[in-house]
Amino acid sequence: MTETKDISRLSELQSTLGWLVLVQVALLMLTGLFSDGGYSGRIFGCAIAGYWLMVGWVGLRRRNALTKTDRVLIRSGFFGWLVVSFLVQISLEQF
Repeated sequence: MTETKDISRLSELQSTLGWLVLVQVALLMLTGLFSDGGYSGRIFGCAIAGYWLMVGWVGLRRRNALTKTDRVLIRSGFFGWLVVSFLVQISLEQF
């Protein structure tokens, strides 16, 4: 008996990526309205840059055969990058 593998391509996630761009632009504009001297905007900007670098890296490596982990990282990885960039920003303030 042969098993069929679920092959997912990056091009199939275009609508997801489009919505993520809209959400990220809206959040970045919202953080620009805060009167915190650009602190939250810097955190969101770093998270956005890290997320899109990760999506680009995954896209270059496995564009035509995404794994389940890749799909989860593409769909919800921005929130992980947001936590990481927040923790890095806090740790850099200590020095």
